[in-house]
Amino acid sequence: MGLLNKLLVGTALLASTACSKPEEPLPINPEQTLEQKVEVPKTIPNFENYDSEAYHQHDQAILTYVGELNAHFKSLSGCEGLDPIVAKSWIIQETGSPNHRNAFTHDPAQIANNGDYGLNELQDPKFFWKLGLEDMSEQFNEFDHTHWKDGKLDYSSNNSMTSEASIKGGLIFLFGKHFEDYHTETVPDGQPFYHTVESGDSLGAIAQDNNSYLEFIKELNPEISPDKLGLGDKVRVQSAHKISQPHNCRSWEDTLSRYNGGGTEGYSQDILTRKTLQGLKKD
Repeated sequence: MGLLNKLLVGTALLASTACSKPEEPLPINPEQTLEQKVEVPKTIPNFENYDSEAYHQHDQAILTYVGELNAHFKSLSGCEGLDPIVAKSWIIQETGSPNHRNAFTHDPAQIANNGDYGLNELQDPKFFWKLGLEDMSEQFNEFDHTHWKDGKLDYSSNNSMTSEASIKGGLIFLFGKHFEDYHTETVPDGQPFYHTVESGDSLGAIAQDNNSYLEFIKELNPEISPDKLGLGDKVRVQSAHKISQPHNCRSWEDTLSRYNGGGTEGYSQDILTRKTLQGLKKD
């Protein structure tokens, strides 16, 4: 099943702790070939020994998840999608500092670092509901936070984050930062029917007993006063569920900065600058 095949239509999104800023890469002509661009990350700590295969190891996952998330959120909000090259640049930025050795291989989006909140959000079903996504929290409950050992991230745990889950979760978390607000709507289920008021009934209880909401029941019965229900009164009832829909997109520069938590000066600008220096290899 694709990431977004099922849109079940998810709590406040907390900023990811800032990472150290990698060194600036050497200038390169953006018109150079894809393989020539492999040389660029070698000027960044952690990437000096990377060959073409290592540099491209996440490209297909980036292309797949960015494409699916772009399609999903465009259908809900009409917002401009994320450029997959920017996503690649973002991962390079996240994993390029010296104390993040091996991060590009294990947790490219850096969502599981101990002290960060990305993994916590991804383990909460409400997070996915808010974004109008299928609940994937159980997938992320399999992972533990990555702890520090001797000043570096330690990926030796059996429950350490995997690269593909990191890219998927990191991109979802990033998209969560892309919207300024969310609208909640009540969607009716099934067919309406009439309930006959009995002793002890209230509109709230009737709504709860029928998988509905008080405000929705009030809308269905504008002529009824909740404080003056009488035995034998007929109340129109219909079950319902709520969906969340994102609205009002931020710029991707602002979105990236919010992912970082604003803790690294020039973080988002560096990512967008590095965009022309990165390449993606399609299968």
